[in-house]
Amino acid sequence: HIIFFFLMIRRPPRSTQSRSSAASDVYKRQVHGEVKFGRAMSMRKLKVLFAINTGVLSASLKELETVVSKVLQKPFVDYTPVYNFQGPEIDKIKNKELYNVICTTDNKDVEYLLRDFKNIEWVHDLYTGCERILQSDLLRNNDKIVLTNCRDVSKIPLSEFAAGSTLYFLRNFPFFEEQKRKREWHARIPLPFLNQKHVAIFGYGSVGVEVGRVFKQAFNCRITAVKRETGSLPPYADAVARLDDIKKVVSQNDVIINCLPNTPFTQQIFSKEVFENFKKDSVFVNVGRGTTVDEDGLADALLRGQILGAGLDVTAQEPLPKESRWFDEQFRHKVLLTFHSSDEYPELLEGRGKILDENLHKFAKGEPCLLYTSDAADDLLCVDLGGRRIIKKKKMI
Repeated sequence: HIIFFFLMIRRPPRSTQSRSSAASDVYKRQVHGEVKFGRAMSMRKLKVLFAINTGVLSASLKELETVVSKVLQKPFVDYTPVYNFQGPEIDKIKNKELYNVICTTDNKDVEYLLRDFKNIEWVHDLYTGCERILQSDLLRNNDKIVLTNCRDVSKIPLSEFAAGSTLYFLRNFPFFEEQKRKREWHARIPLPFLNQKHVAIFGYGSVGVEVGRVFKQAFNCRITAVKRETGSLPPYADAVARLDDIKKVVSQNDVIINCLPNTPFTQQIFSKEVFENFKKDSVFVNVGRGTTVDEDGLADALLRGQILGAGLDVTAQEPLPKESRWFDEQFRHKVLLTFHSSDEYPELLEGRGKILDENLHKFAKGEPCLLYTSDAADDLLCVDLGGRRIIKKKKMI
């Protein structure tokens, strides 16, 4: 037994050869620009162009730059910040062919970057809306470029604004605010419920689904999801309607929530004729894009009492000029303005950084699906093709 014990001690571990092979494999991967972390986890080297924005950085963009810069400080990431997408700053960058990732804010000038950096495989939008980035012909027509965004970071605050502004008008908060201002007491005022109301949500992407969840679970509303293509019944929806049937849909629902993006198809899709078909004393809420609304038609519908009130987080012109009609006394109790701020919250930047961090690891490992792929309101179709390429563009809404 003693002899056997010493023989076992002197016996080389069975895994020595495999470990040596693994070490050799690590060296080969490093030579080819990849880094290996732990077992069965190879990371390719990412060369990132951090294109922040043109012009002078605002305070919020400076904060975003700080968060993103910290996220990009990884062993497998080499990044270069740029502030102007054309001109000497870009010209000074060497070895443009080595860059494979662009991290940016939604900006149509990405087109200029893609002309100079011809081996880009992934564009990540630090914002939710991608409509300006999608103006790039080089991006739309290149199936090798993955596009992702931060679509989930705003869905909860936007859904809360949709519910809050709906209650604001249905429960007649403007009336009580006015009576308080006048120092008058009016009791026992009959007010309608939000409970079991019919709610139509236009654009049933990430934000639309969350809006549907809130209205369904909190207020037991009947939810109609309005999409370009109907297909199967989506989460929290009781019915699905086609976007082409917009006039019919608005005539049958008590609350209309607009979550549509800005695309050529959605420009003023809520037209004067559509507002004329709104159900009497309905509520309109816009958390999508201001360009989707004919504001002349909306104003007319509000003034003649067709629509009870409108909650507008977004407007056609931003920022609103002081002479805007929405500041006029006649709309003081009919329009709730939040100045494109309903999706701002203390943890917003942290959420954007977390999404980027997760996506960097997934992309570097070559995993087939990146997180939070752009699919808002069905303008992009997410498909898994078994590789890093998971976005297939289709006709925009």
